[in-house]
Parts: sequence; structure tokens; C-alpha cells
Amino acid sequence: PQSVRRLGVLAGTQGVAEAAASELDARVAALAGRKVEGEPLDVFYMLWAEPLYTVGSRHIIGDAIARCGGRNIFEDIDFPAPIVEIEAVVKRDPDVMLLSAPPITTRDWRERWGQFPSIRAVQTGQLLTFGDPRLDRMGPTAIDAVEGLCEMLDKARAALRDKMAG
Repeated sequence: PQSVRRLGVLAGTQGVAEAAASELDARVAALAGRKVEGEPLDVFYMLWAEPLYTVGSRHIIGDAIARCGGRNIFEDIDFPAPIVEIEAVVKRDPDVMLLSAPPITTRDWRERWGQFPSIRAVQTGQLLTFGDPRLDRMGPTAIDAVEGLCEMLDKARAALRDKMAG
């Protein structure tokens, strides 16, 4: 919202920018006020395969995951987009793996991760394609992508709860 306001000042369209920024503020507040039932899901967010890129504590995607009731398994790495080893993902054993790429790419990634059946997300089928580029390429529409991310994690949480109950 602040960037929208600054851009409005620079462009001489403060009234329009203020209205848009206020709407964004309200949507961010709604995300912050979201109630999530149960424990946070341990989430691995995969940006790329070779080398294996993810998000660390200084990336906005980590904040989005937290707002959606998840915990980035690499939040302890003080870097926006660190390279990690496959063994580190296996050791941290995520509940959900979000594969951020188009479906054709994530199909290959999903097959690769299938070689690691000890990972909880692989065991439970929670290798999910998150193909919305708006979150990876920040802008005002990133909020729309966070809402989609929350829906995806809510469905994963429900599926895992059902598996545990059944």
C-alpha cells in the first residue's frame, strides 16, 4: 500500500492512489485477522530445482505462508532465496511441499520428490502445484495470490486431518 501511495504522489494521482492503497490495507488486515484451526503446517516452498532454491526468513513468501497458518521450514535461514540441499528438506520433513512453477515443470519435480517416500508430504500426497506467479513477482496483485495460497493450505490441512482421522 505504501508503494501505491508513493507512486500516486509521483504521478500526481494521489486521490486514486489513496483509494487503491486503502483497499489494499483492508485486504492485508483481513489476511492478518484470519483464524486457522490446529497447529501450523510445516511448509517447503520450492522456487527452482537445480540448484534447489527455496525461501528463507527475509522473503515475503515466508510471511504469506505464516499468514496462511503455515511455517516455512527454512525460516531459520536469514536470506531471501537460499539454495538448500535435498537432504535438508528430507531432514526437516514438511507436511506440505508447494512447488512454485507451471504444471508441466511441477510434474517433473513431483516425480523427483517421489523418490523420497520418507518425507511426510510425499507420503500423504501433499506435493502441490502453486502456479500463481503474482506471489513470486511482487506487486499489488500479490495479495490475491496470498488468498489463493491460504485456500490451498486450508485444503491441505483438511486433507491431512481427514487422513489422520481415517
